[in-house]
Amino acid sequence: SVSKLSFIENHINALIFEGVSCSHPLTVRASYPEKVKRGTLIHELGHRLLVGNNIKVSGLDRETGQRESHKYLNLILVDIFTDLYGNDFAREMIAVESARRPFYRVAWEWALALSRTERAQKFLALQKGDPIELSPEQELEAREAIRQASETIVAEIAQLRSLFAPKPPENS
Repeated sequence: SVSKLSFIENHINALIFEGVSCSHPLTVRASYPEKVKRGTLIHELGHRLLVGNNIKVSGLDRETGQRESHKYLNLILVDIFTDLYGNDFAREMIAVESARRPFYRVAWEWALALSRTERAQKFLALQKGDPIELSPEQELEAREAIRQASETIVAEIAQLRSLFAPKPPENS
C-alpha cells in the first residue's frame, strides 16, 4: 500500500541458500538471522516490484546505477519496514543494509533526509517518469544537451531573421 503498485508476476520462486541475496532470481542468504532474512526478502521483492512496473535506472555505470536504484527503492522501503514491523525493525534493517556496502549507506542517508511525505512525492514523480535527482554525470550531459539546443535555436533564429529582413530598395 505504500507504493500503490502491484506485482506483475503471479508466482515468484525463491531460493534460500548460502550466497548473495538477489532479486532476479529471488534469493536470500540462509545464514542471516530470521529478522534479517525477512528484511532482505522485503528489500529484494521491492526491487522486483519496481522493475516490474518499469521504475528502474539505465545508462549508468554499475556502481552509480546500484546507488540510484537503491535510492528509488528506499523511497518506499523505509515506510514498508515501519508499517509492517515498526520503527525498531526499520532502524535495525537500515543499519544492517548501511553496513553492507557504501552505496547502500549513501542511498539510505538520501532517503532518510526526506520526510515520509517528501518520499511519497518523489516516488510519485518516479511513477510518472520524472527524474527525482540527476547524478553529476547526468547533470553535465543535460547541461551540454541544453547548450547544444540553445546554439541550434540561435542559429535558426538568425537564419529566419535574414529571410525576413527588409530588403534595401532597388535603384531603377
